[in-house]
Amino acid sequence: MPILAKAALFDLDATLPVIVIEFLILMVVLQALFFRPVTQVIDSRNDYVRSNLAMARERLAEVQALEKQYTQEMTQARVQSQTVVQAAEAEANALRTQKILAAQQDAQAKVNAAREAVEAEKAASLDQLLSEADALSQQILHKLLA
Repeated sequence: MPILAKAALFDLDATLPVIVIEFLILMVVLQALFFRPVTQVIDSRNDYVRSNLAMARERLAEVQALEKQYTQEMTQARVQSQTVVQAAEAEANALRTQKILAAQQDAQAKVNAAREAVEAEKAASLDQLLSEADALSQQILHKLLA
């Protein structure tokens, strides 16, 4: 036998079909025992990830909707509170203006009353002074003529 024949990579004798049959049996056994369960685990894991991702997207949409709703409610509450504050300020200003006006009117009434009292005292003093002057002039006249 030549040396070249021994160095061949594949011998095409009766062992080749046996090796092919062994390989096919190994593939069937591996498919049944290993590849199918691993594929099922991978598929179930993919389904779990997809369902969790879909649920997360739904929750994110809900959260965004709630955030938008709460933002609108907060905006409305701010507007209402500003309206209430402005109304209270306007009412306080009106009340202050009314109190100031009433105080001014009261002060003016007191000033007018005091002025009238002073005028009345002035008139009374003047009348008294005139009557005393008349009385003195009558006395002086009586003393001069007497």
